[in-house]
Amino acid sequence: WDEMNNPGHRDVLLCYKNLLSVYKNHPVLHNDIANPTTFEWINQFDSDRNIICYIRRNPWNYNSAIAVVINFSPMQYDNYIFGVPVKGMYKRIYNTYDELAYQGSDIPLVTNDFGCNNREYSITYNVRPFEGLILEFPIDENDDKDK
Repeated sequence: WDEMNNPGHRDVLLCYKNLLSVYKNHPVLHNDIANPTTFEWINQFDSDRNIICYIRRNPWNYNSAIAVVINFSPMQYDNYIFGVPVKGMYKRIYNTYDELAYQGSDIPLVTNDFGCNNREYSITYNVRPFEGLILEFPIDENDDKDK
């Protein structure tokens, strides 16, 4: 426990603690994991940049869904664009850079009116080296739960 006085160890513990909180508070990460409709690739073919993007959702719509963007490279990619299926403001619920700085960013990411990755809308974001980002989808009032 003495290692918690070391800022590097404390930061890892804080990130882990906050990530567990996201997992606990967002059941789409662990419910219906055997159902193939609860996972969607956003961009599975970006191996040149070592970035993966995917969606975890409930089986019937995108309400309560999350998008995950992870950069496994030491490069920063400014104005990285990835597609999303729902228009609106996406709330950052986890970000490795913000978590390490002990400050979450309350500024939502707003969708562009053009599509990407075979999706109707997109988000532009400056992806930092080795960054992990989790976004909460906006509630789509027009989406019927019985779909």
